[in-house]
Amino acid sequence: MLIENIEEFIVIEKRIDTAEDDAADTLRESIRDRWESGKWILTKRVGKQLPKDMIGELVKTTGKSERELRYRMQFAEQCPTEDKVCKRLQTCPDWYAVIKSLPNAVRGTMPNRRRSLQALGDLQGLVCGHQKPAETQGRQANP
Repeated sequence: MLIENIEEFIVIEKRIDTAEDDAADTLRESIRDRWESGKWILTKRVGKQLPKDMIGELVKTTGKSERELRYRMQFAEQCPTEDKVCKRLQTCPDWYAVIKSLPNAVRGTMPNRRRSLQALGDLQGLVCGHQKPAETQGRQANP
């Protein structure tokens, strides 16, 4: 049976696919940028210490919380290479999941911005060109 105006449907589906791909790319870029930010901060250490008041100055300059900046540093320490970042993101589809994977991370309420990033991650589930973690693959929606 032929479907009339199938071309219109195909155009809509391509727009959806593009939006989901763009959201996944944006999420990957956001997490990679946080990693890069953490690496940058770590390069400012003298020995194992940051210069006095550096974190406070970064908080004041960027408006980011001290906790957020420390999460970024921890992430950069645990994943010193981009390859390790991609491997981590296979099991952590969004920034909040990355934070939860960090040792001694404070598990508080997820701020709205993190909820938004998590929702973006849930849209596509692709990070570094990989599918969602194995535990979410193969799940079928309830009938």
